[in-house]
Amino acid sequence: TKFVGFATLSVASDATEKVQLNDIFTTAGLTQGSIYYLSDTAGAISTSVGTVTKKVGLSLSPTKLFIDRI
Repeated sequence: TKFVGFATLSVASDATEKVQLNDIFTTAGLTQGSIYYLSDTAGAISTSVGTVTKKVGLSLSPTKLFIDRI
């Protein structure tokens, strides 16, 4: 599974939108200090590894996710 980055806005799956590729992504509802992975649910991230095992980042706070594209 490939991870490019996070869309900066919610958009339809066939729409064009800017993607944040690195640095710190601002969102809500994170658990501070947790590693986040791509979720089995399309468009979501999770602290649990499912069938998709790609790590996307580490939460620095409840609203800040450090993007790890390695």
